[in-house]
Parts: sequence; C-alpha cells; structure tokens
Amino acid sequence: TLLRSGGLGPCVALGAIYGQYGSMVHVIDPRADSEFSEILTDLSRKNVSRLQIYVAGACPYFDNHKPSHVRLRREKAKQTRNYVLKSLDEHGLTPALREVRWGNYDECLELLLFLHEQRGEIQSELLDSK
Repeated sequence: TLLRSGGLGPCVALGAIYGQYGSMVHVIDPRADSEFSEILTDLSRKNVSRLQIYVAGACPYFDNHKPSHVRLRREKAKQTRNYVLKSLDEHGLTPALREVRWGNYDECLELLLFLHEQRGEIQSELLDSK
C-alpha cells in the first residue's frame, strides 16, 4: 500500500508508519487545522519506539517577488515549521521522527509512505522559474 500527500508548496504533510499501518494528513495551516492536532493525539497513544514519522512541506512559496511579500512568506514558513516541531515535541513524538524536509521557494515536495516496505520517502520537484 502507498500513501501519497500530493504536492506540497506552503502546505505541510505529516505521515506515520506503525507496523503495517499508516496515516497521513496534508494541511494548509497546521495551527488552524483540527486534523493536524487529531493525528498528533492519535499518534501519541502509540508505542513511540515502533512509530516512524515523516514531515514535509512549508515551502516559502512566493506569488510575486516584491520584497515585502517575500519577507512575509519566509516568516510564515518559519512560524509553521517551528509550530510543527514544537507540536511533535509536546506530544512526545520527536523520538519517532525519521525525516523532516522543509521545502525551498523553488520546489514542490511530496511525501510518500510505502507501508509494505515500512519506509517513507520525500520527493522534490523543481518549479518552473519562468
């Protein structure tokens, strides 16, 4: 079985593998999305030594390149990243982190969980800069 996040620009995907089972969320803003807090609560009930967690996304995606817009997007991405890591730590899940990959402004990430192989992978695709 394969779980895919779909393309991640400024969104965040969190995926987890627990034995042969997996779960994943793809959210625009983890601070405002109940699915993000629900998956953390669910995962915190599992044996953390058998859990694998993968996180990707939070690219500082620019709609335009005005300096004020770039600064705003970079700050928002930084806040999102810090919130995700802090939330994982508060739920006791940091030891289960296998990979965290924050995107750059010029790429789109995708998180894949290969449940039958019990492994995760984060793929990157460069965006067309034209």
